[in-house]
Amino acid sequence: MANMKRESNVSADSILEARTMSGLSQIEVAKLLRVSHRTYRYWEKGIVKMREETFQLMVSFCSKGKQ
Repeated sequence: MANMKRESNVSADSILEARTMSGLSQIEVAKLLRVSHRTYRYWEKGIVKMREETFQLMVSFCSKGKQ
C-alpha cells in the first residue's frame, strides 16, 4: 500500500499565481526547486501534475520573493 500514488490537487493556476505574486521567473523557481525549466513549465501549464509537497516547498520559496 505504500506505493499507492495520490492524485495531486494542485492546479496549474495555483502554481502560476504563487510564482507571479512572488515576482520570480519560471527559471528562478525551477532552480529553487532543483528541477529543469521544462519540468516547471509543464507543471505551470498543467501538462504534468505537481506533488502537493513540492507545491508547499514552492510556496515557501515564493513567499520570500526576490531578495
